[in-house]
Amino acid sequence: MKTLKTFILIFALTGILVTGCKKSEVVTPEPAKTLNDLKASPTFGWSTGSPVELKITGIPTIVPIKSTLTISRTSGETLFSSLHQMDQNLTIKLTVPSTEKELTLKYGSVSYPVAIVNHQAGFSFIPVIAE
Repeated sequence: MKTLKTFILIFALTGILVTGCKKSEVVTPEPAKTLNDLKASPTFGWSTGSPVELKITGIPTIVPIKSTLTISRTSGETLFSSLHQMDQNLTIKLTVPSTEKELTLKYGSVSYPVAIVNHQAGFSFIPVIAE
């Protein structure tokens, strides 16, 4: 009698395991033959860059001072270069790689690191004086 109960229990558990397991269907897409065959979600962002707004604050000068202003990535790639007068404010809109956390601003022969925070960066020619 005990072996009959054990046999029924094993048979019931085996039935549950066999019917309870369901194979998941894996859909394998056909490989694309051309670039036009590739499909992506409409919400997919193809750009790996992000917009950054760089605000430069000038400093009043008695004599106009002009020099080349260069904005570059930390890798050295130049993003912007122009002749700039030191007493003028300037706002530059750039597109930089999303992984970039810092830009290098070069004015004349002096370089300054400029941090990117929340798609914005700022630099001021006015020196910070510590007390």
